[in-house]
Amino acid sequence: MLDVGCGSGDLMARAVRWAATRGIRLVPIGLERHRAAAKLAGSRGIATLLGCAGALPIRDHSVDLVIASQLVHHFSAPAMIRFCQAADRLARCGVIIADLRRSPVALAGFWVGSRLLRFDPATRQDGLTSVRRGYSDAELAGLLASAGIRARIERTPGFRLVATWRAR
Repeated sequence: MLDVGCGSGDLMARAVRWAATRGIRLVPIGLERHRAAAKLAGSRGIATLLGCAGALPIRDHSVDLVIASQLVHHFSAPAMIRFCQAADRLARCGVIIADLRRSPVALAGFWVGSRLLRFDPATRQDGLTSVRRGYSDAELAGLLASAGIRARIERTPGFRLVATWRAR
């Protein structure tokens, strides 16, 4: 499993534990462009590469699953299309992209919640910007179609969209 933009590796660590309870051996690989985050993932026992999602340093069809969580709203439309095509080439089995679903309710909820939880101003601004950059169902479907990918898109709790597809 390749987690692109793995951050501290928390998602991969949970996936490994989940798989282990089902008798599945999951070998995680993280890709992170921030050295400090990659170091945190490494401290969890996650093999982590320093690199950029725009130039994935992995051979085609070399991992079973490619995931990207809370990452693609940072990409321009052309970069998102290229990323999805690259993820599809790398994966032997499938791809999972989970990201923000843009919504006025989500924006208002984050605005209120970030103040109630006393987030610092930089974190509040980053969160609001991220929600504004999230996708609608139709936008995500359109980008995937432009990439030549037929994916299942689901709304999940927390104003998320999850796109999944089998690799070609």
